[in-house]
Amino acid sequence: MNNLRKTIIAAAVTIAPLSYASADTEWPLLFDSLEYDFGEIDEADGIVSHTFIFANTSDNPVTIDYVSTSCGCTTASYPTEPIMPAELCEFTVNFNPARTEGRVYRDVEVFVKGRHDCMGLMLMATVKPAPMGIKQMYPHVLAGSIRSNIYHTAFGYIAQRSTESKGVAIVNDGDKAVSIKATVSGTSNILTVECPPSLDAQKAGNLLLTYTMPQNDKYGTVNDTVWLWCDGVKGDVPLIVNAICTDDFSKSQSGRQPKLTTDPSYKDFGEQKAGKIIKQKFIIGNEGEADLIIRAVELSEGITADLKPNTTIRPGENVEMTAATVVKGTSGYSYAGSVNLITNDPVRPRRELRLTIHTR
Repeated sequence: MNNLRKTIIAAAVTIAPLSYASADTEWPLLFDSLEYDFGEIDEADGIVSHTFIFANTSDNPVTIDYVSTSCGCTTASYPTEPIMPAELCEFTVNFNPARTEGRVYRDVEVFVKGRHDCMGLMLMATVKPAPMGIKQMYPHVLAGSIRSNIYHTAFGYIAQRSTESKGVAIVNDGDKAVSIKATVSGTSNILTVECPPSLDAQKAGNLLLTYTMPQNDKYGTVNDTVWLWCDGVKGDVPLIVNAICTDDFSKSQSGRQPKLTTDPSYKDFGEQKAGKIIKQKFIIGNEGEADLIIRAVELSEGITADLKPNTTIRPGENVEMTAATVVKGTSGYSYAGSVNLITNDPVRPRRELRLTIHTR
């Protein structure tokens, strides 16, 4: 790296980890900044990028385990090999402003091997939307002449015994009025849909999606599919809806709380022979001051794990979980699976543990 970049690193301020990082630990990677504002950008101009400069300020090699972004519109490229002490590197983030408008914020979380906490970077931009016609504003054909602005609605976290609603904009792009009906398929049995019985030609409307959490305990991810019917004919493209059912944390923001830790949070097994059984041990800990309860354990297809729901981990204690899978596919095939833990940790109720395998 040139002297200018060295000067940038030398002038960087002390970096504070996110709220769920241990306050008494020192983060090993020092970034020249924790945020970047793209300023005013045009949606029509497409992807914008920014490169952060960072250095390993520890005495040992550091490997970035993985990077999590708050939205699929944001991606990152970074070194995957161990970063040596005092080594300067680049961390490039890309933001796609498509279908966004106004002031937007995107988070990027950086995880390193051997640590339970993470570093948070923030991207900001003010997006000037591109002029659009009906097909651009409503790019997804759900049924007949009925189009929608989105095809996937994620509610995020929904607390027990609560009700949350979201709207989906639709339009009749045809030349005559049509009748509309919506049906729901899935296993949650807690999603309802309200839709207008009909729409005139070239007129817009709204689907109202509502999740009503039951009085009995329900935890984890729920997935549903909404099918639209136009003049009695079922559409070919569904609207996908999901939510993550968690504890109600509205009354637990003060006082003693649990705090989930995982070691590791990501494991890349490299190249493995097809048919081989792969196992990985994870240490699931509680660094908080209240009991940590494993509410649900969600597994990708082909993954097994021996951690059971309702497992309680006392403050300062941990349990061992073994995840396993069988290497599949032919040479050159890559597989990424996960174990998702839903807990009563109010800061991060859902934690993803990732496994990556490449078939040789």
